[in-house]
Amino acid sequence: SDVVTASGDTTDLARNLNTYINDKIPPGVTICVLITLSIIAFVMILIGTFHIPYCRVQPMIPIWLIVAGMLFITTATLRIFRLIPAPSQGSQTLSLDLCCRLSEALCFIANVVWLTLGCIWVYGSKPYVHFEEHMFEEHYCDYVLYWVAFWTCTIYLICICILIVLLIVVMAAVSAKESGRIEQDNR
Repeated sequence: SDVVTASGDTTDLARNLNTYINDKIPPGVTICVLITLSIIAFVMILIGTFHIPYCRVQPMIPIWLIVAGMLFITTATLRIFRLIPAPSQGSQTLSLDLCCRLSEALCFIANVVWLTLGCIWVYGSKPYVHFEEHMFEEHYCDYVLYWVAFWTCTIYLICICILIVLLIVVMAAVSAKESGRIEQDNR
């Protein structure tokens, strides 16, 4: 509640909420989670790499896994780099932070575009894919490759939906708090 009352506008709210979350979740926990997820992303890269010729129904599925894994590792590395405290050197630290934020924004855009393409390729292939041993048939895709890609897309989308719901809840709480404050001021 202090986050909302101490915020003058939306920018202040975002900054205060970020500070509040960073105070409640230690950087070490965030770094451990990001490293664990990066290991999972590395496994995605390996699965995509070893199965490149084994998905004739949609040859871009293994490529999607490889690039999605690399994008996630890049994004996680940038986030970890920002979480590690650096010695204060004034404008150099500010420019480095700005560079990291810009790189994270570009990675975010690339992740959204690549996720969209992955969903088109993976979900679009679902009605046609089969997993029989005839790997040179037109609709064949390796079982592990396809289901890893399918569940990766699905988990990404679930996480995005959860974040959107949380954002709506936060905005509703802010709106209710603001309405209550305006009503008290009018009395």
